[in-house]
Amino acid sequence: MEEKTPLRKSIQLEELLRGLASIHLDPTYSDLTIVCGDKEYAVHKCIVCPRSDFFAKTCNGGFEESVTNRVVLEEKPDLIERMIEYLYTLDYHLEVHSPETELPRHPDGENTENSLEEPGDTDENAATACNTLSLHILMYSLADRLLIHGLKALSKDKFEEELARVRLDSSTFPHIISGIYSSTPESDRGLRDLAVNMTMDNLAALRTAAGTGEEPGSMAFPDSLAKSTPQFSSDLVVEMMNRTVAEVLILRSTLEETRKAEARLRKKRKEFI
Repeated sequence: MEEKTPLRKSIQLEELLRGLASIHLDPTYSDLTIVCGDKEYAVHKCIVCPRSDFFAKTCNGGFEESVTNRVVLEEKPDLIERMIEYLYTLDYHLEVHSPETELPRHPDGENTENSLEEPGDTDENAATACNTLSLHILMYSLADRLLIHGLKALSKDKFEEELARVRLDSSTFPHIISGIYSSTPESDRGLRDLAVNMTMDNLAALRTAAGTGEEPGSMAFPDSLAKSTPQFSSDLVVEMMNRTVAEVLILRSTLEETRKAEARLRKKRKEFI
């Protein structure tokens, strides 16, 4: 049997992806309709069910949807459109709309005041950054609810990439933290661990006005944020303890190695004398 070269495999994979993308929202061979508000999306079970445990169970679990071939979702249409785009193309694209960034709270998430609402008084770049990050959080949360593991991983990667470009200040930082902790369950560590590590790595700057270029008396991580997101505060304390213990253990090991080295040196000196 002829072995496929990497180039040939790449060409065939590209051809397959183009074929899948070509039937995106094409009703010709559709056998399932996703209903979201007043919008309907024609999809294919052979595409969506293998990629989503939710759709697989809905279409094959003896429910009404398996007979009607219609699945009604109480989600925002723009998010569903991006989800469908991902199922057919392995990617999704963002058009930042601030009105669409409000997210229903996860029942196990923090009951924060800010959630993913429009950021307050801030410049246009900060608002755009907040909305872009919010949309990735929205997609992550949607993927979690609909059990689409690949989309969940992709949205996390996109969030992390965008986060690296964002200036953390009194507008963006509380928006990010409250958004993550209100929309994800306590057991889901994906975005929460990113938030905790980001905070720990920038804690000094976040807790001082000068660190993020804030006005005097202002800071990106105020006491009020810690009080309004107790799960975040708890995670932060645990991470602080873990890092402190790790540093202490390293210090102890270093001191022990230093003592051993000094003892060997003293022994050699005695032998020399």
